[in-house]
Amino acid sequence: MGSVFFNLLIKGENMKTQKYENIYRPSTLGFEKIFNDIENVFNNFGKHQSPSYPPHNIIKTDENNYIIELAVAGFNKSDIEITVENGNLVIKGSRIEPDSTIEYIYRGIGTRSFIKEIKLAETIVVLGATFNDGILSIGLQNIVPENKKSQKIEIGENLNFQKSQLLKG
Repeated sequence: MGSVFFNLLIKGENMKTQKYENIYRPSTLGFEKIFNDIENVFNNFGKHQSPSYPPHNIIKTDENNYIIELAVAGFNKSDIEITVENGNLVIKGSRIEPDSTIEYIYRGIGTRSFIKEIKLAETIVVLGATFNDGILSIGLQNIVPENKKSQKIEIGENLNFQKSQLLKG
């Protein structure tokens, strides 16, 4: 299914106007958000580059836990704000410029203000953050609700539906 969808995306200009969520209507249910997200990625490709400053790592510590590390040398804890807004982890750093009487011969440590946004899946929660030796670490956990986990459906004798509901069409 994915390769068919990808092939549809890379075809000519006339394919861009087609609504992708309608392509798999007979065989999928509830994937509209995923298709819209993929479409947005392709439509915005190259338009909004993720800022490279400050540099960061994303570490998978086990099956459900992650750490995001940001190199923020020159910042204090009070200079950094971390929020979750509309499914995005938003990390903002703003620093008041140091004493302007200091004469730098070379200034290579970046301390400019920044905003770093990282899109989170719906099941990812932010556990907290630490700041040590110029590295900001943010703990994340993937908590999959029971209703989203795989489940076995038993084949029974009765669905407890009225016949008129089953015959609607």
